[in-house]
Amino acid sequence: MATFDSDGPAWTATERTRRTVALNPPEALQDLLQLVASILSKILDNPGEEKYRSLKQSGRVCQQRLLGRPGGRELLASLGFKSDERADAISLANADDAKLRAALAWCASYKPPSPHVALVIRLPSGARLEAAFSTDETLRDVRAYADACAPKGAPYDLGQAGGIRYDDDAALDQAVSTLGPRAALIATAPGGPEAATRVWDAAREQARRDETAARAARADAERKRRLARLERKRANEETRANALRSFGTDREEKTEEVVRERSNRVAREARLAAQEARAARVAELRASAPDPRRARAPSPPTDGSMPTQ
Repeated sequence: MATFDSDGPAWTATERTRRTVALNPPEALQDLLQLVASILSKILDNPGEEKYRSLKQSGRVCQQRLLGRPGGRELLASLGFKSDERADAISLANADDAKLRAALAWCASYKPPSPHVALVIRLPSGARLEAAFSTDETLRDVRAYADACAPKGAPYDLGQAGGIRYDDDAALDQAVSTLGPRAALIATAPGGPEAATRVWDAAREQARRDETAARAARADAERKRRLARLERKRANEETRANALRSFGTDREEKTEEVVRERSNRVAREARLAAQEARAARVAELRASAPDPRRARAPSPPTDGSMPTQ
């Protein structure tokens, strides 16, 4: 399996995707990969545009060139695309650039096994697996693939119509090419239908337990988030109350300081006014008082006689 990141692959095509995509004829495969690459390129070039992350399922292009071809739906699903029947769309909620670039590189470099054998594997549930296997692979590889695709990895034995079974080492070591270019296989659980029923029941019970545990984990996480929100709210309210108290104290102190400064200013102005008034009064008194340094000359007699010595 090819990787595209030295520190670990950001995305790798699943085995089911690779084997299913390989069932397309060469021209159809090239068209499918080019179409997927075009979709991914538009998403990468327009990260803020949601319209490029959604495809109309009933559209002709989507049906004929993408979803209607082997591996098209599996390839989109492996990238995170999800189908919404009500909205008639298949869309990608979160675009991971590293994953999309790795998938883009895979579309450009993928080469199907050639020559290969096209197999159809029917599971006891009725599900069909379609996959391409290289001619140098063995039936053991086919059974491993069926085991991986079975629910919870339950083991299955392979066989064909007419009672042909491949349940021993010699049969499983046969090359896939012995089946011909196309073949149909039937996967059955060891032990017959009753064993298959037990496997399915166990798988459903395990799925139920897993879902219950997941719900409990989600509820616990939500409870912790709620407690964290309440604690943050309490801390914010306490901080706000302290700030208001501090603001009130500072305001009172500032008010007292302003009043005190105003009183001092009025007192200074009153003292200055009193000093100016006293200075003006002194100046006025000085201006109205006679000058002692000046002697007044005697007035001459009015009868024309000379003043006596």
